Amino acid sequence: RKKHVITANKALISEYGPEIFECAEKNGVSVYFEAAVGGGMPVIKTIREGLVGNNVYSIKTIINGTCNYILSTMTAQGQPFEEVLKEAQAKGYAEADPTLDVGGGDSGHKVTIMASLISGGYIPYDKISIEGITSISSDDISFASELGYTIKLLGVIKKEQNSEQLDVRVHPVMLHSKHIMASVSEAYNAVLLEGDAVGQILLYGKGAGEMPTASAVVSDVIDVARNISASSPIRIPMSYYTSSKAIQVKPIETIVSRYYLRFTVTDKPGVLASITSFLGNEGISIASVMQKEGYSDKSVPVIILTHTASEKGIRTAIESIEKMDYIKDKTQVLRIED
Repeated sequence: RKKHVITANKALISEYGPEIFECAEKNGVSVYFEAAVGGGMPVIKTIREGLVGNNVYSIKTIINGTCNYILSTMTAQGQPFEEVLKEAQAKGYAEADPTLDVGGGDSGHKVTIMASLISGGYIPYDKISIEGITSISSDDISFASELGYTIKLLGVIKKEQNSEQLDVRVHPVMLHSKHIMASVSEAYNAVLLEGDAVGQILLYGKGAGEMPTASAVVSDVIDVARNISASSPIRIPMSYYTSSKAIQVKPIETIVSRYYLRFTVTDKPGVLASITSFLGNEGISIASVMQKEGYSDKSVPVIILTHTASEKGIRTAIESIEKMDYIKDKTQVLRIED
C-alpha cells in the first residue's frame, strides 16, 4: 500500500528531498517533516501555512542547541571551547562525535530546508557556505563582550531585490548584545523571520529532545489523519522542491558585512600601520581598534572592527597580511550581523 511518510531526518530532506517529494507526489501521498527543523517549534508549519500570504525575505536562526549551549557557557563562565564541549557531552547536549553539530553541518541542513521553503525552489546543501564554532576562543568571547557583542552560530537567509540569487550561509557571527537573538541561551533555539506583511516574527523554544520532537511528530500524524479524512492527501504540494528548480546561491565571496578581525602579532612598532595599510588597499575602512596585553610568547592580540566591507576584500587583505613575519597565528574573522 502507498503510505504517507513522517520524518524528523533533516539530512534526508535537505539532501534527498527532491527525489522523495517527487516519489510521494507520483504515489498520491504526502511527506511531513515538522520535527526536522526546530524540534518543538512549529517552523515548517509557520512558513508553509501561517506565512503563506507573505514574501518571507529574511530568516536569521540559532538552530543548533549544542552550539548554542557551548557558546552560551563560554560567554557566562569564560571557559575554553574544549572544556565546555566535554561538559556538553557529559550532560547529553553533544554527541560522542560532535562534528556535525560543532562543524555547522546540522544547522546547514535545517537552514537549506527553510531556504527552500521560502524561495519556492530547492537549495542544494552542498552549495551553501558553512563554518562551525571550533575556532572560537575564550578570548574572542571576552573581546566581543567588551565591545558590546555576543557570539552566536547563526543561519542567515536573505532575499535581495532584483537578484535571482539567495544569500544562504551558516557561520559564527557577532550580534549586538541588545539584539533579540543575543539573549537566546543554553540549548534553546530561535528563528527570526521577516515577511513583507507581518514584519518580524520570532519562534523560540527547545530545538531538540525527546518530548519537543515527539510534539512535532504527533502534530504531523494528526495533519496526515485530517488530510485523509478530508480526502485531501496532498493538501500542501511540494512539487517545487525539485532539482530542476534549484535556486542559485549567492557566493559568500560576494557578500558585504561589517567584520571583527583578531590578529595575533609580534609586539613591535609599525605592525598596526602595516595591517591598516593592507586593509586600506582593499578599500576597507576601520571603525575601531583595540590592542590588549600580550600573551606569554610575547605576541599581542590586535582587534579591529571594520565598517561595511566586501568579503572578497577582507579575504584578499588577510591573505597578504598573513604573509608578514609579524603574524604569529591564524587571523580570526567574524562577521557582524545587525
